[in-house]
Amino acid sequence: MIEYLKATFDKQMNALAQEHQQQLYPLLQQKNSLKQSHQAERNALIHKQQVRQKTEQEKRYHRIQKGFRQFTSQLSGRYWRDRKNNEKEAWQSHLRDQKERDQLIVCQLNERQQLQEKLHQLEQIHTKERQAMIAEISHSTYLKQDHEWGNDMPGWAHAKPPYEHDITHDFDQSM
Repeated sequence: MIEYLKATFDKQMNALAQEHQQQLYPLLQQKNSLKQSHQAERNALIHKQQVRQKTEQEKRYHRIQKGFRQFTSQLSGRYWRDRKNNEKEAWQSHLRDQKERDQLIVCQLNERQQLQEKLHQLEQIHTKERQAMIAEISHSTYLKQDHEWGNDMPGWAHAKPPYEHDITHDFDQSM
């Protein structure tokens, strides 16, 4: 009897696990494709920012005078003004790039969070289905044993403890 119940339980649990895998598979595929597309987006942004940064650095570099002109521009104050403007532009471009990266990350996190919520909901459904199956198998096993409640307990469990007796006669009701 036990072998039959174990085989039935294993068969039903394997079938349920296979069904759960089939339900989970599309979400896992979506998760992998989302992961790859997010990585590609981040790499594209990094490449774009590196190209733009290099172009902007060259532009700032060419603004600064070299040689004798640098000497004269330092005397006139233009060199220091241009250098300060270059530093300011470099900092602003750094902040702009950081903001672009942050926006991309937040957008990707939101997409990922939505998918993760779907996975979590499916996991909860699967857990409830497994619990229901276990309860159903336990109940059907109990019914198949043709026992009334408590009859499958050992003999000593049915004996009345010595302290259990009729307590209605212990009190003096004349008061």
